[in-house]
Amino acid sequence: MGSSTYQRTIEAPGWERETFNFLSEYLRTDGQELLAQLGIENLDSLTPRQAMDLSTQIVLDLTKYDHSKSSEGDHSIVGSKAKADESTALELLREGQRRKEDPTWDGNGVCRNFASMVKAVFESLKANQTKFNHLRDTHCLYESGMEGFDPKRRNSRVTQLNESGHAWNTFVTIGREGQANASIVDVTWAKRDLDTRAVTGLDHTLMRMEPVIQAVGQGLSADSPEHSAQMEKLLSYYALKIETPSRTLSQDPQAETLSAESQAYYEKLAQQVFSEKYDLSQVSAADLVRLGQQFAQQIAEQQQQSKEKEFFVSRAVALMRRQGVPDTLPPTLVEAVSSAYRTIGAEADAREIETVYQIMTKQSSAEAMPMLRSYLKGCELSEYHVRNVIFQDDELQRLVFEELKTRPEFERFLKDSPTFRIRMREILPPLFVDFAPGEKPEDTRELLALIQRSQHLQSSARLVNPNKLSTKDVEAFFGKVRDGLHELNADKFESLTAGMDDYALVKNYDALRRQLAA
Repeated sequence: MGSSTYQRTIEAPGWERETFNFLSEYLRTDGQELLAQLGIENLDSLTPRQAMDLSTQIVLDLTKYDHSKSSEGDHSIVGSKAKADESTALELLREGQRRKEDPTWDGNGVCRNFASMVKAVFESLKANQTKFNHLRDTHCLYESGMEGFDPKRRNSRVTQLNESGHAWNTFVTIGREGQANASIVDVTWAKRDLDTRAVTGLDHTLMRMEPVIQAVGQGLSADSPEHSAQMEKLLSYYALKIETPSRTLSQDPQAETLSAESQAYYEKLAQQVFSEKYDLSQVSAADLVRLGQQFAQQIAEQQQQSKEKEFFVSRAVALMRRQGVPDTLPPTLVEAVSSAYRTIGAEADAREIETVYQIMTKQSSAEAMPMLRSYLKGCELSEYHVRNVIFQDDELQRLVFEELKTRPEFERFLKDSPTFRIRMREILPPLFVDFAPGEKPEDTRELLALIQRSQHLQSSARLVNPNKLSTKDVEAFFGKVRDGLHELNADKFESLTAGMDDYALVKNYDALRRQLAA
């Protein structure tokens, strides 16, 4: 369905001229104030900025969101076709001019129709400029997506399904040197103050440029001499968005247009929230409904801001996961990471947590414990899920060990998970006083895991049967490993493996083989 309004518009012969004539007449009469507000003297000689502002604000003036036609919520780009999807942009604009003062008017579309109308208005203006066309290198794009409009952190452990969509516009101007300047606007989310005529919530460039920021950051070269300065600039964007959360919400239907059930809900909400503190006995039912709506909107705004903060924190972490954590970070960013991951730690993966730990230790490693507990709470202790509790940072791994060892299932896990045993033996060798495969089943499983990790020893895995492995079999296997390496370079073998026990020999077999063969 998408931009069907725009598609129907451009199918009509002469649509650009006809739409331009409508705009000219509207701006000569009802929209005269808009021209003065934007400083426009000639409609056929617009700057890119004037054309963008005019296109969006005309559509804002002549549209009303039709809540009855949205099957997926305020920002749906999907659902059954509505009348607006069968109409041209000009038909919808004329309807808006004719009925915008009519309180019984349901509206003339949803986000996909509005974005189509903005594009159609801009294209009609562009096509009717004089020979000094300043809009030649400016373009209006219809954009839609499932997440570009909605800054929501994605749970690393859950697949997201059935997300609603949205549509908006991006204006792009190409400069002489090939550079591109973009402005991202959203008429659906914009509001005009009826007293001051000021527009709020129209420009979403800073918010929706995040995918571009992330793509640029992910593509930075670590070898570039500008890497540190570039990372500083990119992370300052995330710090700015964390410091200044959005205050723009979607339009709510007017109280008098709500169903009886909705009005009753908001009236009851107002009574529950405010009756203990204020005397509401003289407040009308209609005012109580509006009061309930306002309170619900405040709660929704707080939830939206929290969701945005989690999103931008997560994306900053994703960038540092790829590019490394700088030595210095904006304090705002560090504090936001510390705060957010106490809540969202359970949704993260191990590599994400590793990056978060590096960020938080810029202040104090103690600050990391609430985050780490939140993360580990959702981790199952088994060999199948062991990668969730394995970390490259030794100190972080020790903290994980200390936290996990209080669990009743930890002793069983430590025996049954060879992968975890291998990592623990690296950082806490006193826990493992000896290595006795053939005598201890857990050590047998650990030996087998080491063999399976090795490119050159995998074929020998058949010699280590965990169900029937004797001490003699183990000694024969280790002897074969030593003999194989010795044959590669006898002189070098002695110096290279001096002091190495059988465990270290098997664990480092591939690296030793490369060194001896060099």
